[in-house]
Amino acid sequence: VIFHSVTDAILGSIGLRDIGQYYPDTDPEWEGQSSDKFLHDTLKRASALGFRVISIDVTLVLERPKVGKVMPAVVENLRKAINDNRVSVNVKARTSEKLNAAGEGKSVEAHAV
Repeated sequence: VIFHSVTDAILGSIGLRDIGQYYPDTDPEWEGQSSDKFLHDTLKRASALGFRVISIDVTLVLERPKVGKVMPAVVENLRKAINDNRVSVNVKARTSEKLNAAGEGKSVEAHAV
């Protein structure tokens, strides 16, 4: 969820279309691929267009599980995937106060900028 959200945010920030346009699950090249492949390809795409990511901020929205204790590992995993020490990486979590599917514990949302 996090890598997909970050990939989509990067694509949008450089004026490109959404993740589904570039990595459709109907294309055998991308079907079943790990999300880090989408992220790596998008970072290469951004670089080729003269862009560089300087900051990533992600908000997870979920009721359960509580993720506070694992958040440092989540940030480190994203930082490793980005593979650029110059990029500021932040991930935080919140609940939706029992509203919508995420609030009912039926889904997880990730918002990235």
